Amino acid sequence: MDTWQIIHIPDKPQVPPDQQPTVNVYAAVIELKLANSLVRRLNQIAPLENLRHVKRVQKKCLEGKTQLSVILCLACENETESNSIPQDVQELINSYQLSSYITKVSKYAPLSKEEWEEQCKLWPTSYHPPT
Repeated sequence: MDTWQIIHIPDKPQVPPDQQPTVNVYAAVIELKLANSLVRRLNQIAPLENLRHVKRVQKKCLEGKTQLSVILCLACENETESNSIPQDVQELINSYQLSSYITKVSKYAPLSKEEWEEQCKLWPTSYHPPT
């Protein structure tokens, strides 16, 4: 019986921290008081399976006011119409009268502090240094 031998495991291609691959997501600005219930509901109907490193909520301070945005779901590549939003998510958007927009988030978890800092310019992500 032949045994298999691992010859080479390719590394993740090295890219400069500011040129990391991204994916498009639908997001919406939400009211502070809706954050918990919205995030809970979105995690049920549209979990971000391959984007576990991306935080669901983004917090910005604009003119002394806190503005929260939440990722609703993944967008199709080159998507300009909102017809790729799943029905459940669309119903949530309608019931809360959210105004969705497309934004970019990092496709992969950061491997270095530099990558993480670049990613957070787009949208907050988690960084767990290799142990």
